[in-house]
Amino acid sequence: MELLSISFKEIMSMEITVAEVMKVVENGFRLKGEGKNEMPAKIGIHPRHDCFIHAMPCWMGGDVDAAGIKWVSGYPPNQAKGLPYITGVLCLNDSETGIPKAIMDANWITAWRTGAASGVCARYMAQPGSETVAVIGLGVQGRTNLMALNEALPELKHVRVFDAFDEQVKKYVTEMSSLLPHLSFENPKNIQETVRGADVVVTCTPILAEPNRFIRREWLKENALALSVDYDSAFD
Repeated sequence: MELLSISFKEIMSMEITVAEVMKVVENGFRLKGEGKNEMPAKIGIHPRHDCFIHAMPCWMGGDVDAAGIKWVSGYPPNQAKGLPYITGVLCLNDSETGIPKAIMDANWITAWRTGAASGVCARYMAQPGSETVAVIGLGVQGRTNLMALNEALPELKHVRVFDAFDEQVKKYVTEMSSLLPHLSFENPKNIQETVRGADVVVTCTPILAEPNRFIRREWLKENALALSVDYDSAFD
């Protein structure tokens, strides 16, 4: 059998939309709810402090019948070096024979699948008529999450953003306001002002072994949707 090697550039050339990704992710949630999958807890190694490299195997049955494993790393120090925080590769196997079918870049899939998961959650769990989103952490996940939330929330109008790096804020606002010109962007002076009154708060900060959990519950409006892309690193 031919083993395909698929690059980030080749995946990008397919121009897959966030709506398409959300449709697939929602189907994955449905199959998991129906028990038509096998997804053991990820295992990993930690070569440096607060850094991880995880093995993430999964089989999805039903109308998908796909098997594979993602080998993905998360290195917070990379941000200061101008390198991606998250990188990885994915191996896809034939479910019938177990023979590998493809080795492919996992960065695009990780970025958009994660953003799409937030979008699917917001579609069902955010308050109807949600207009304001707060995004904390403006890297790749901050971008894909906003694209998915824009897809999920038809009445979205306002975006408040915050990041520890000022240059990241400028870059993010320039890029995202160009992609989503119907939204207004604001960069409050602190995190408390960023999240106060927001209908949806999504945190995309580095995952830390000992997080300080800097967003207080009392800062959030009643019935706000809190999406913790970074597990327990941000919300108290």
